[in-house]
Amino acid sequence: MNWVTPPVRSTNYSLRSGDGPRDQDPTTYVPGEYTTVHVRVLHPAAKFRGLLLYAVADTDEMTRVGAWEFANITGQEFWNPPICGTQGAVSHNDANEKHYHNAFRFRNPPAGTGTIHFRALIKQGPANTGHFWHPNVDLSLREQAPTARPIRRWVRGALGANCHQTCAAMDPTGRLTCDVDSLINADHAEAINEAIAPTYTCQKPYLSLCTAYSPSSSSDGWCWYYHRNCGCLDSISGCQNTPPTCEASSMNPADGYRLCACYDAPAVAAQAASAANAIQAKKTGTIAGAVV
Repeated sequence: MNWVTPPVRSTNYSLRSGDGPRDQDPTTYVPGEYTTVHVRVLHPAAKFRGLLLYAVADTDEMTRVGAWEFANITGQEFWNPPICGTQGAVSHNDANEKHYHNAFRFRNPPAGTGTIHFRALIKQGPANTGHFWHPNVDLSLREQAPTARPIRRWVRGALGANCHQTCAAMDPTGRLTCDVDSLINADHAEAINEAIAPTYTCQKPYLSLCTAYSPSSSSDGWCWYYHRNCGCLDSISGCQNTPPTCEASSMNPADGYRLCACYDAPAVAAQAASAANAIQAKKTGTIAGAVV
């Protein structure tokens, strides 16, 4: 491409780990979970056609780390080019202008990788001419230090498995059990996105379902949340809504992969006991102080 200008940084593009106020962007990653990487066009006349996006470790600029994942649908604007290794990079799938905001799901590398840096090369303009750009600032994330085992987490089950089975499969010691209240409260798109995003990639937009086996997902990445009122739209027959249960399941590939909220029952009990003891100790201290 002799007629294309060499890449330089541009304030027309940003590469971030969040899409709200910049000071709220995550600065660390949890090994093995997901990070959403946002590429945004900041000028109305700067839409791009091409993109190469990948991540490298702080200790090895030449080796790509992590994996970029897409829901299994056709007609996507981006893909994982095989020449970059299995899920090793994101590239454009056509020469059309892309959206102003593009969000990509990145599975974080394993523990011990350390700080990672995201690199982006953006192509603006027609084929064989135009400009190459880098975003205004590169994105770097530190590896999050090991923390205590999470008390609650969401996971995607196998086809036909209910949430009791799914949670048990995550921890054969039997500490994890299904949290039915969390299933019921995941009753809008924002709630299910916040819950499942760290561990599974759903195709957007989220859809609603009013069955006992919601929330759930399909074999090709579509996800459903529990809709409290979808059975109440017919005022003649009245509400026929069925709240989610831990026992329900479906063998239909279109919606039979349950999204399950699992919690560590012994840890929750211990946490509750500790809180109760703290409250009791505070009451006892207050009474003793009053007597003195």
